[in-house]
Amino acid sequence: MQKAKALWFTLVFTALLLAAAAHGQTDYSTATLKGRVLDPQGAVVVKALITATNTGTGIAKTTQSGPDGSYQIPALPPGVYTVIFDAPGFRKIVVKKLELSVGQILVFDAPLKVGGINDSVEVGPDSAALIAVEQSQQADTI
Repeated sequence: MQKAKALWFTLVFTALLLAAAAHGQTDYSTATLKGRVLDPQGAVVVKALITATNTGTGIAKTTQSGPDGSYQIPALPPGVYTVIFDAPGFRKIVVKKLELSVGQILVFDAPLKVGGINDSVEVGPDSAALIAVEQSQQADTI
């Protein structure tokens, strides 16, 4: 009886350890886009709409900036994206040809400018000064 309890305890403990290890794994086959949405004075913009569209597949993911102006769009398949930042009372920012690689975390802080509903600013790949890359491992484009 004592051996059966010990065996049962060992099996349960091992299962819990394996489950915890599996939960801690990160999916390195995708990329993440994150950053903050700011107004011209550097204050955060809450509830700005951020849409990342894969130009190859047409699949789009959307999120909103939080109370601290931050946003995050995880699990984006590698590829080239058009990202739109839109908030009432500000010019829309359209970032074209933003390339994401496997395992990459791309940080893009969007500086919105005051403007009308139909105003927009297009940002191309030459705007590298606005983009900083963070990653914990090497990322390759597949």
